[in-house]
Amino acid sequence: MNLYLIERTDTIDYDQYKSAVVAATSEDDARNIHPSTKSIVPEDTDSITTDTYYILESWISLTQVGTLKVTLLGKAISKERGVVVASFIAG
Repeated sequence: MNLYLIERTDTIDYDQYKSAVVAATSEDDARNIHPSTKSIVPEDTDSITTDTYYILESWISLTQVGTLKVTLLGKAISKERGVVVASFIAG
């Protein structure tokens, strides 16, 4: 498991995530981890897509994950995938 810094490269507004350090198996895996640790649409929600859910949860859409700047920071001791720390711009 590696540690990656994922950073948005678009315009960031209040009440949105700016970046996160995540534990992931690859750069592509890191891009698909949501900073709030929510990675899928709740099962009880049929009215929204995963893409819309990501936007509603203050992140970029899934179609934009390719625009994230991803930097390999090093190796993780833990083998658990997920968010280590996130930067949220509160408004």
